[in-house]
Amino acid sequence: MMDEHEMVTPDVVFADARKAGLDLGKLSADMKDPSVDKAIKAAHALAERTGINATPTFILNGRVRPGAIDDKMLTQMLES
Repeated sequence: MMDEHEMVTPDVVFADARKAGLDLGKLSADMKDPSVDKAIKAAHALAERTGINATPTFILNGRVRPGAIDDKMLTQMLES
C-alpha cells in the first residue's frame, strides 16, 4: 500500500490484499477487531511522543533512523 497514490479506501486495501494472496476473510475480521484499533492508537501515541513522523523509522541502540535501511546499514547500526 506504500505505493498507492490515491486515498487508501477499504476497496484498495482488499484489492492489494488479494494481489498479495492474503486471506480476505481473516483480514476483514482483523479489521473489525478492537484490539487492532487499540494497537494502532498506541503506535500513533508513541510516534507522537517521540517525534517520529516517517514510515519506516528504526530505533536501534537509542538512535533514530527514519527511512528504509539495507542489511549493511542495519548491521552497522546494531554494532555501534
